[in-house]
Amino acid sequence: MRVTPAAIPDVLLLQPQRHDDERGFLIERWNQRALAAALGHEVVFVQDNQSRSHQGVLRGLHYQLGPPAQGKLVWAAHGRVFDVAVDLRRGSATFGRWAGAEL
Repeated sequence: MRVTPAAIPDVLLLQPQRHDDERGFLIERWNQRALAAALGHEVVFVQDNQSRSHQGVLRGLHYQLGPPAQGKLVWAAHGRVFDVAVDLRRGSATFGRWAGAEL
């Protein structure tokens, strides 16, 4: 798994390794040990949801105060999605900035 920090602290782009062979492919989307090794600390992942959106749909912003704020693991099973994170933490050095990636 390749982990790339975004312009906002705590926002990371996780790129899983894809294994191809004559049968097809395998992608390990989540591996707690690999992420902990990449980050240098343990991560607790407690919930996995899936939704489907039609082309042109804009999903809402998930604003949370923590703790116990919830981390998000976003992926595109089919097609593409442009995912955006916005820093709304007043007093943060990156307040008002956003980071986006096409998944």
